[in-house]
Amino acid sequence: TYALSGDGKRLWVMLDNPNEKELANRMQLWSMNVDGGDAKQATFSWPEKGQRAIVRHIHTTYDGSSAWIYMGFNFAGGVPDSYFLLQKVTPGGKAQIIAENTKIKGDISGAEQRITADGRSMFVVTYEGLMRFDDNGTHHLVLARKDVKYNNVHLANDNLGGLGQLVISDDGSRYALHAWFQGPRPKAPQTILFGSPKGVQHIPLNNGDGTFGTLH
Repeated sequence: TYALSGDGKRLWVMLDNPNEKELANRMQLWSMNVDGGDAKQATFSWPEKGQRAIVRHIHTTYDGSSAWIYMGFNFAGGVPDSYFLLQKVTPGGKAQIIAENTKIKGDISGAEQRITADGRSMFVVTYEGLMRFDDNGTHHLVLARKDVKYNNVHLANDNLGGLGQLVISDDGSRYALHAWFQGPRPKAPQTILFGSPKGVQHIPLNNGDGTFGTLH
Protein backbone atom coordinates (compact mmCIF):
# COMPACT_ATOMS: atom_id res chain seq x y z
CA THR A 1 0.00 0.00 0.00
CA TYR A 2 1.45 3.37 -0.98
CA ALA A 3 0.59 6.95 -1.89
CA LEU A 4 2.45 9.47 -4.04
CA SER A 5 2.26 13.18 -3.31
CA GLY A 6 0.55 15.38 -5.87
CA ASP A 7 3.81 17.06 -6.84
CA GLY A 8 5.33 13.63 -7.49
CA LYS A 9 8.24 14.23 -5.11
CA ARG A 10 7.39 12.25 -1.97
CA LEU A 11 6.20 8.70 -1.43
CA TRP A 12 4.41 7.11 1.50
CA VAL A 13 4.72 3.34 1.60
CA MET A 14 3.81 0.48 3.95
CA LEU A 15 6.66 -2.04 4.11
CA ASP A 16 6.39 -5.66 5.25
CA ASN A 17 9.31 -7.18 7.17
CA PRO A 18 8.73 -10.96 6.90
CA ASN A 19 11.30 -11.67 9.65
CA GLU A 20 8.94 -10.18 12.24
CA LYS A 21 6.19 -12.46 13.51
CA GLU A 22 4.14 -9.76 15.28
CA LEU A 23 2.14 -7.74 12.75
CA ALA A 24 2.52 -4.55 14.78
CA ASN A 25 6.31 -4.79 14.32
CA ARG A 26 6.22 -6.41 10.92
CA MET A 27 4.38 -3.57 9.15
CA GLN A 28 6.34 -0.32 8.92
CA LEU A 29 5.22 3.03 7.51
CA TRP A 30 7.84 5.14 5.75
CA SER A 31 7.88 8.41 3.84
CA MET A 32 10.71 9.31 1.50
CA ASN A 33 11.66 11.28 -1.56
CA VAL A 34 11.09 9.43 -4.80
CA ASP A 35 14.86 8.96 -5.16
CA GLY A 36 14.90 7.19 -1.77
CA GLY A 37 16.41 10.09 0.14
CA ASP A 38 15.15 11.69 3.36
CA ALA A 39 13.51 8.42 4.46
CA LYS A 40 11.58 8.74 7.72
CA GLN A 41 9.66 6.05 9.58
CA ALA A 42 6.38 7.03 11.20
CA THR A 43 4.60 5.11 13.93
CA PHE A 44 0.92 4.23 13.91
CA SER A 45 -1.57 2.36 16.07
CA TRP A 46 -3.16 -1.02 15.60
CA PRO A 47 -6.76 -1.66 16.69
CA GLU A 48 -7.33 -2.64 20.29
CA LYS A 49 -9.55 -5.44 18.99
CA GLY A 50 -6.52 -7.22 17.64
CA GLN A 51 -3.88 -6.98 14.95
CA ARG A 52 -5.77 -8.61 12.10
CA ALA A 53 -6.75 -5.27 10.57
CA ILE A 54 -5.48 -4.40 7.10
CA VAL A 55 -4.11 -1.06 5.92
CA ARG A 56 -6.53 -0.55 3.05
CA HIS A 57 -5.75 3.02 1.99
CA ILE A 58 -3.06 5.69 2.39
CA HIS A 59 -3.86 9.24 1.24
CA THR A 60 -1.32 12.06 1.20
CA THR A 61 -1.32 15.77 0.48
CA TYR A 62 0.03 17.53 -2.60
CA ASP A 63 3.45 18.04 -0.97
CA GLY A 64 3.45 14.77 1.02
CA SER A 65 3.74 16.61 4.34
CA SER A 66 1.05 14.45 5.97
CA ALA A 67 -0.87 11.28 5.26
CA TRP A 68 -4.12 9.65 6.36
CA ILE A 69 -4.20 5.90 7.02
CA TYR A 70 -7.41 3.88 6.80
CA MET A 71 -7.25 0.46 8.46
CA GLY A 72 -10.18 -1.92 8.29
CA PHE A 73 -11.20 -5.44 9.06
CA ASN A 74 -14.50 -7.25 8.78
CA PHE A 75 -14.69 -9.52 11.79
CA ALA A 76 -18.11 -10.80 10.71
CA GLY A 77 -17.30 -11.57 7.08
CA GLY A 78 -18.86 -9.85 4.07
CA VAL A 79 -18.15 -6.62 2.24
CA PRO A 80 -18.21 -3.56 4.56
CA ASP A 81 -15.61 -3.29 7.29
CA SER A 82 -17.19 -4.02 10.65
CA TYR A 83 -14.22 -2.20 12.18
CA PHE A 84 -12.03 0.65 10.96
CA LEU A 85 -9.38 2.94 12.39
CA LEU A 86 -8.58 6.31 10.79
CA GLN A 87 -5.25 8.00 11.59
CA LYS A 88 -3.20 10.97 10.43
CA VAL A 89 0.59 11.04 10.49
CA THR A 90 3.53 13.24 9.48
CA PRO A 91 7.00 12.08 8.31
CA GLY A 92 8.88 10.62 11.26
CA GLY A 93 6.00 11.39 13.60
CA LYS A 94 3.50 9.45 15.67
CA ALA A 95 0.06 8.97 14.17
CA GLN A 96 -2.93 10.79 15.61
CA ILE A 97 -6.10 8.71 15.84
CA ILE A 98 -8.89 10.64 14.15
CA ALA A 99 -11.78 8.20 14.41
CA GLU A 100 -12.79 4.58 14.88
CA ASN A 101 -16.18 3.21 14.07
CA THR A 102 -16.70 1.62 17.47
CA LYS A 103 -17.44 5.21 18.56
CA ILE A 104 -19.41 6.27 15.48
CA LYS A 105 -23.06 5.54 14.83
CA GLY A 106 -23.78 3.92 11.48
CA ASP A 107 -22.24 1.42 9.09
CA ILE A 108 -19.14 2.95 7.50
CA SER A 109 -17.13 1.19 4.83
CA GLY A 110 -14.84 4.02 3.69
CA ALA A 111 -14.61 2.73 0.11
CA GLU A 112 -14.63 6.26 -1.33
CA GLN A 113 -12.23 8.65 0.43
CA ARG A 114 -10.70 12.03 -0.45
CA ILE A 115 -8.62 14.47 1.60
CA THR A 116 -8.51 18.25 1.29
CA ALA A 117 -5.42 19.92 -0.14
CA ASP A 118 -4.25 21.11 3.28
CA GLY A 119 -4.62 17.61 4.72
CA ARG A 120 -6.89 18.81 7.52
CA SER A 121 -10.02 16.87 6.52
CA MET A 122 -11.12 13.63 4.89
CA PHE A 123 -14.43 13.00 3.14
CA VAL A 124 -15.78 9.45 3.19
CA VAL A 125 -18.76 7.92 1.39
CA THR A 126 -20.61 5.84 3.98
CA TYR A 127 -23.90 4.00 4.24
CA GLU A 128 -25.21 7.05 6.10
CA GLY A 129 -24.19 9.42 3.31
CA LEU A 130 -21.16 11.68 2.81
CA MET A 131 -19.24 12.17 6.05
CA ARG A 132 -16.43 14.60 6.84
CA PHE A 133 -13.69 13.83 9.36
CA ASP A 134 -11.48 16.69 10.61
CA ASP A 135 -8.06 16.29 12.21
CA ASN A 136 -9.31 17.95 15.40
CA GLY A 137 -11.23 14.73 16.04
CA THR A 138 -14.68 15.95 15.00
CA HIS A 139 -16.87 14.51 12.27
CA HIS A 140 -20.29 15.19 10.78
CA LEU A 141 -22.55 14.21 7.91
CA VAL A 142 -22.19 16.61 5.00
CA LEU A 143 -24.96 14.90 3.09
CA ALA A 144 -27.40 12.44 4.64
CA ARG A 145 -28.39 9.62 2.32
CA LYS A 146 -31.97 9.65 3.56
CA ASP A 147 -32.38 13.26 2.42
CA VAL A 148 -31.29 12.68 -1.20
CA LYS A 149 -34.09 12.35 -3.77
CA TYR A 150 -34.40 12.95 -7.50
CA ASN A 151 -37.85 13.38 -9.03
CA ASN A 152 -39.26 12.15 -5.71
CA VAL A 153 -37.30 8.88 -5.98
CA HIS A 154 -34.92 7.82 -3.19
CA LEU A 155 -31.39 6.52 -3.64
CA ALA A 156 -30.87 2.86 -4.47
CA ASN A 157 -30.14 0.49 -1.60
CA ASP A 158 -27.28 -1.44 -3.20
CA ASN A 159 -23.52 -0.92 -3.05
CA LEU A 160 -22.81 2.20 -0.97
CA GLY A 161 -26.44 3.19 -0.80
CA GLY A 162 -26.60 4.79 -4.23
CA LEU A 163 -23.53 7.06 -3.86
CA GLY A 164 -20.03 6.70 -5.28
CA GLN A 165 -17.20 8.16 -7.39
CA LEU A 166 -16.46 11.02 -5.00
CA VAL A 167 -14.42 14.10 -5.98
CA ILE A 168 -13.92 17.24 -3.86
CA SER A 169 -12.48 20.73 -4.31
CA ASP A 170 -9.14 21.61 -2.68
CA ASP A 171 -10.80 23.20 0.35
CA GLY A 172 -13.64 20.69 0.61
CA SER A 173 -16.35 23.30 0.11
CA ARG A 174 -17.60 21.59 -3.06
CA TYR A 175 -18.04 17.94 -3.94
CA ALA A 176 -19.50 15.77 -6.66
CA LEU A 177 -20.87 12.22 -6.49
CA HIS A 178 -22.36 9.74 -8.87
CA ALA A 179 -25.86 9.04 -7.56
CA TRP A 180 -28.13 6.22 -8.68
CA PHE A 181 -31.74 5.83 -7.63
CA GLN A 182 -34.37 3.19 -7.12
CA GLY A 183 -35.96 1.80 -10.25
CA PRO A 184 -35.78 -1.05 -12.76
CA ARG A 185 -32.22 -1.76 -13.84
CA PRO A 186 -30.48 -0.83 -16.01
CA LYS A 187 -32.85 2.08 -16.70
CA ALA A 188 -32.94 3.45 -13.14
CA PRO A 189 -32.31 7.22 -12.87
CA GLN A 190 -28.73 8.37 -12.41
CA THR A 191 -27.31 11.85 -11.80
CA ILE A 192 -24.12 13.69 -11.00
CA LEU A 193 -24.87 15.13 -7.57
CA PHE A 194 -23.08 18.47 -7.02
CA GLY A 195 -22.86 20.01 -3.57
CA SER A 196 -21.69 23.53 -2.69
CA PRO A 197 -22.36 26.22 -0.05
CA LYS A 198 -25.44 27.11 -2.11
CA GLY A 199 -26.95 23.65 -1.69
CA VAL A 200 -27.24 20.46 -3.71
CA GLN A 201 -28.16 20.13 -7.36
CA HIS A 202 -28.44 17.22 -9.80
CA ILE A 203 -27.05 16.95 -13.30
CA PRO A 204 -29.25 14.20 -14.76
CA LEU A 205 -27.79 11.38 -16.82
CA ASN A 206 -30.44 10.28 -19.29
CA ASN A 207 -30.38 6.51 -19.24
CA GLY A 208 -33.88 5.82 -20.46
CA ASP A 209 -32.73 3.16 -22.90
CA GLY A 210 -30.37 1.52 -20.37
CA THR A 211 -27.27 2.05 -22.50
CA PHE A 212 -24.95 2.23 -19.49
CA GLY A 213 -24.82 0.85 -15.99
CA THR A 214 -22.62 2.91 -13.64
CA LEU A 215 -19.90 5.51 -14.06
CA HIS A 216 -16.20 4.78 -13.60
